Amino acid sequence: MCDLTGVMRSAAARHVSNDFRLNRLYTEEVDLLLKHHQVLLKALYSRYRLKPVGGGLRSKQVRLEGWLQLCNDAHLVDSGFTLQDAALCFLWSRMYVLDEVKDYQRYSSVTFVDFLEALARVADMK
Repeated sequence: MCDLTGVMRSAAARHVSNDFRLNRLYTEEVDLLLKHHQVLLKALYSRYRLKPVGGGLRSKQVRLEGWLQLCNDAHLVDSGFTLQDAALCFLWSRMYVLDEVKDYQRYSSVTFVDFLEALARVADMK
């Protein structure tokens, strides 16, 4: 039998994405800040959309690998903010996907709006 006693003690296991959105993200102050830096944020988003392995056009969305690359390039990862924290910010920011097998591309990547949320989560954690 598997012992899951410690699993629910983890804050990550109990995390509710909408709590952050309602209490920290959806504020006028954050909205104004994101609008003020919109051009730079769109450029960052475009830069970290990964090229397909076989070549061709970049995806319209950022995948986890691109997100982690951004976090490393920006020197966000340190002793107080780990790669796991960065991955959780990405995962918690994704919009809900009904069928992750059928729509894996959408499930495994973030839109620009999701990307903004992930950045806000990083700022909140740092």
